[in-house]
Amino acid sequence: MKKIYTCLLIGLLGLSIYGCGLPLSQTNNLSNTSNSLQTTPAQSTLIFYLPSDDGLHIIPHTIKTISKNNTATEALKEMIRADKNATYPLLPTGLTINNVTVSQGIATVDFSRELKNLSKGSTTELLFIAMTVNTLTEFPNIHAVTFSINGTPITYLNGHTDLTKPLKRDESYIQKKS
Repeated sequence: MKKIYTCLLIGLLGLSIYGCGLPLSQTNNLSNTSNSLQTTPAQSTLIFYLPSDDGLHIIPHTIKTISKNNTATEALKEMIRADKNATYPLLPTGLTINNVTVSQGIATVDFSRELKNLSKGSTTELLFIAMTVNTLTEFPNIHAVTFSINGTPITYLNGHTDLTKPLKRDESYIQKKS
C-alpha cells in the first residue's frame, strides 16, 4: 500500500511540475517571437511624385519604408527609381542625388551632372521641378527647395524657370482625383 501511495505521489508531482511550465517547443517559440519583435524596425510612409500618364500633371506615390530610411534623400532616390521604371521616363538616364541639405526650412538638392540632359521642353522642366519640390515639401521641416549640379547652384535649368530663388510647393500640378 505504501508503494502505491508513493507511486501516486510521484506521478502527481510529475504532472504538477509539467503542467506549471510550457513544453520546450512553446518556450522556444516565445523566445523567437520576442526576439523578432525587438529586431523588427518601425515602418513609416514615404511619398514621392511622378508624372501622370498624360504628362501634364504629377501624381503622389506612397511606399512603406523603414523609419530610418524616411529621409528627403531617400524620397528623391525612390522618385528617380520609379521614374526609371516608368513606360515613359521623364528624368535623364544616370541621374543621381549627390546630397540634400536643409537649412532654415530650405532644402538644397545637389544632383549629378546628368540633370543637364533633361529634355529641353518647358513641360518637362516644370514637371521635374514640381516632382522634386512637392516630394521634398512632404517633409514638415522643408518649405522651399533650391537646386544645384555637383555643388554649383542652378540659375536656369532649360531657360524656362528662374531657379535663383527657393521654390515653394505648388499643388496646381498635382492631378486631381476624378
